[in-house]
Amino acid sequence: MLFPTRYVRMKTRTGNIYDFPNYYDLVFGSDTAAELRFLRKCFGRFVTGEVARVFEPACGTGRLIYKLGKHDGLEVSGVDLNERAVAFCNRRLERSGIRGRAFLGDMSDFSVERPYDAAFNTINSFRHLPSEEAARGHFLHLVIRRGEQQWRIGHGVVDDPPGLVTALLEHRPELAGWKEIRRF
Repeated sequence: MLFPTRYVRMKTRTGNIYDFPNYYDLVFGSDTAAELRFLRKCFGRFVTGEVARVFEPACGTGRLIYKLGKHDGLEVSGVDLNERAVAFCNRRLERSGIRGRAFLGDMSDFSVERPYDAAFNTINSFRHLPSEEAARGHFLHLVIRRGEQQWRIGHGVVDDPPGLVTALLEHRPELAGWKEIRRF
């Protein structure tokens, strides 16, 4: 016999991957550097002025906001539905002395206390919206303020042409609302 017959018992974990933040980051963290490069390019291209505060709806473990806080010195915040992921994110931010916090909440229904310089919601997170109706209603209700001008970045589903769209919206007091400025 070449190999002795032995049985090794392995501990098996079952459940939702989002309930195991350490494993989640191991499985999904391989593209973090590329995602950060992309986000930094977007901030540089689409944000006027300095980016000091960023927000991520559906932040999960805080993988991206943690890196932006640690390497770029940004104040970071996020919101997520998973209590374990939010707790993990906050422990990581606190341990590293990063300014910011994750909050328990739904990315399609939240509010923020004050404006952010930039916000992002990756398509991997956006796909978790459960229905077309939820996707249509999902907008990042983040006011990005530069001087007296107010802006929103919104994600939504449109009919004509059909698809997913991200748009920059400008607050127009004379219209008592928001006007789409540019689609991305």
